[in-house]
Amino acid sequence: MENLDRILRPKEVAEMIGLSRAHLYNLIRAGDFPHFFALGPKARGIRLQKVQDWITDREQSVSSQD
Repeated sequence: MENLDRILRPKEVAEMIGLSRAHLYNLIRAGDFPHFFALGPKARGIRLQKVQDWITDREQSVSSQD
């Protein structure tokens, strides 16, 4: 089991969800994806749990449309 507190960087998140980083940032700007938090002056991250929650929400919203 993965550590759900693990912090992912944008590149890892994009690879994990199968979207480009540009599209990922578009989703964030639109309010459709959780925001990254600052790890340092130029580094951003997000917890694995938030990404997995987002994926689950997407799966449920698609399933409810069927």
